[in-house]
Amino acid sequence: SRPQQRELDSLKELQGTQGVVQLLSWTETTFDVQLVFPFYREDVRAAIGRGVFRLERGKRDRLPTVCAQLLHGLGYIHDQRIIHRDLKPANMLMTFGAGDDAVIVVISDLGSSIRVTDAVPLGGGLAVGRGGGTGVGTYQFRAPELFVKGARCSYRSDVWALGVCIVTMDTE
Repeated sequence: SRPQQRELDSLKELQGTQGVVQLLSWTETTFDVQLVFPFYREDVRAAIGRGVFRLERGKRDRLPTVCAQLLHGLGYIHDQRIIHRDLKPANMLMTFGAGDDAVIVVISDLGSSIRVTDAVPLGGGLAVGRGGGTGVGTYQFRAPELFVKGARCSYRSDVWALGVCIVTMDTE
């Protein structure tokens, strides 16, 4: 299917960096594409529900580490000229090291991503992807400009969504 193929193509380009889920292998059949990833304990949405990011006396704050990893991953995605278009806590996977102290978070689910080609320059040297319309992404994390008919996703749209994710982790 198209989203699975788009995700496969994006993941092939994004191998070898922290902050982005690693593709271990894939199988293409007549009907679909099956992707294999490492095991992650939960997504960030579930971690928020468990209170993983609540600051408690005597516990180390995980949020700065998580933010750094997500910013690194999104920066790398954008450096490869890919716009994710659906950043949200459910599309961020996490696992823990010994004693739940070492947290690893990666961006996943690139099925809505697009490659920036034939880009139109915007202010600040950013570019808009073709076909990056307003109907993509999850409502709560969508950048305000994407509620205007005919608007297109940009790198800025991803940055807005990541910011909303970080605020959600910090306040829920």
